Amino acid sequence: RLEHLSMRLSTLSCLLSTADSLSPRPRVVVSGGTHGNEYTGVWVLQRLQLRSAELAEQHPSIAIETLFANPPAHAANRRFIDDDLNRQFSAATLADTTASSFEAGRAKAIAADMGPKGAAADAAVCIDMHTTTANMGCTVIVSSYSTLALRAAAFVHTHWDDADEASPPLPLRVMVEECSQCE
Repeated sequence: RLEHLSMRLSTLSCLLSTADSLSPRPRVVVSGGTHGNEYTGVWVLQRLQLRSAELAEQHPSIAIETLFANPPAHAANRRFIDDDLNRQFSAATLADTTASSFEAGRAKAIAADMGPKGAAADAAVCIDMHTTTANMGCTVIVSSYSTLALRAAAFVHTHWDDADEASPPLPLRVMVEECSQCE
């Protein structure tokens, strides 16, 4: 079922509870549709938008935002228009003034909206929803450098069985990307 391809909304709510402890009123951005042929993230965004008032009431200390990352690729049912959007966020690529692809421009707009890393207005965390053709089941992938992401993944993993309505519950895998210097 489609909802089992993504992080369950109730589990996402658990993750947002972890972010509630941040200060002052951090921005939590949930993105989907980074790759146009991945529908689950877009589905999750639609559900979050339907529940925006409820989530704001449940988590008043955080600003929950949704980001439809690549609408033209989604409309075309293609992974991307010109370039893979995920590959456009390195500091070098964002600074490249000669990059003219749709995704290069979109990445610059998203990076500007998310705010410079470390700035008061930046997004505290971005939950980027993806699907895959690989047999990975329900998987959360986090980078080892992000303490918040590691804590959030541990929290979600701990509460996963309680939030999963499937019978029997689908297992959740947490994969940690080891990196000494990630952008």
